[in-house]
Amino acid sequence: MENARNEIINKIRAIEDLPSFPPALTHLNTEMNKPEIDLAAVSRTIESDPALAAYILKIVNSAYYIAIQGGIFSINQALMRIGFSEVRKLASPMEQSRCSWTSRR
Repeated sequence: MENARNEIINKIRAIEDLPSFPPALTHLNTEMNKPEIDLAAVSRTIESDPALAAYILKIVNSAYYIAIQGGIFSINQALMRIGFSEVRKLASPMEQSRCSWTSRR
């Protein structure tokens, strides 16, 4: 038992730094917590992170959201289609998984 405890302590001490929260998500949370949410600002924030933008466009064009014929190709259209609260739900786990993946490198 003592050996396992020491091993855990040594692993914790070996951590040089923890990954930072992705800036796009931090900015997205700031924008979406404002009393008056600015569609253009939220759209620009999402577009600033290509992986997040691609993920949201992929989801909004999925069968779950019954994408319109021809698809949705802009973040603005996606935001209007699924709404801010749904974007927040989609963005948080995606960014957190990227953050934890970065820490395992």
